[in-house]
Order: sequence, then C-alpha cells, then structure tokens
Amino acid sequence: MGPPGCSRLENAGALAEYFQWKFISTGDLLRKEAENKTPQGERITACLTSFSYIDDDIIIEIVKKEIEEAEKANASWIIEGFPRTRVQALALQKMGIVPDIFVHLGVSQAQSLSRLRANCAEVNQSLYGKELEDVALSLYREWDVNQNEVNKTFNKFIYFYDCNEKQQ
Repeated sequence: MGPPGCSRLENAGALAEYFQWKFISTGDLLRKEAENKTPQGERITACLTSFSYIDDDIIIEIVKKEIEEAEKANASWIIEGFPRTRVQALALQKMGIVPDIFVHLGVSQAQSLSRLRANCAEVNQSLYGKELEDVALSLYREWDVNQNEVNKTFNKFIYFYDCNEKQQ
C-alpha cells in the first residue's frame, strides 16, 4: 500500500512473480467488473470518472471472492490496492485474514500529487490549471485520511519503506 505515485502495482506484481504467489490487483478487478456493464460495473465506472472512491461494499465483495479462491486453493497471495479505507480494513479482519505484513511504500506528497495530476488529466482531458490542482489535492487528502485509518487498524503489521530515493 502507499500513496499514488509509489509504484504499488509494479512492486506487488514483481513480488508475486518472484515468489510465485497469486497476484490480486484491486484496480484490475474493478476495471474487469466495470466492463461487464452490470449495475455494479456502472457504479464503478461512475466513481472512476468522477474521481471518487468506489463504494466499500462493491470493493469488498469483489476482493473477498478473490481472497476466498486463493485461500481455498491454499495458495499464498499478495494484494495491491486493498484495503484503502477503515471499512475495508475491518472487512479484511472480519474475513479472518491476519496479514503476514503490509508494506507501505512511501513517497513525497509532491511525487504523489504529480502522479495524481497525470492520472486525472488522462481520465478527463478538459481538466487543467487550478481545477486539475484542486482535484489532485482533494484526492490526495482523501487518500491520506483513509490511509491513516487503515494504518491504525493494522499498525502492528505495517512495514514502512521510503521510496523517495528510489524514484526517478
């Protein structure tokens, strides 16, 4: 886990490949569900295009299925992008999942905002200037508040790794 711009997806994928673990990417699961054009998929698409968090119940349901599959197969797994809120963190506990470790990849707020601006501009090309800055800052603040709650929930399992010097 970590803020936008910390290369969570790439790092989690590399670890999964190296250790031959099942890789669960929350973003990939949500995009796949959005392609299904179900009411749930339409809600995901609406949240993504409005730059808002996707409803916890939707994410929990989708991720829970993947985790249960891995657990039934007695497979080791790594997840990226979950939990992002306190509700999701508590849902993970309710599933009976006790993590071996959470790796929190840290980057500077400036690095994170840079990635957010790029991502937002890619999704909505009419965003620029102050409006783009405001959206990026709002998303960063929302991530920060939610991440603090996740950190409180799993504080004994979190390993903080500073990636600032590793970024190019």
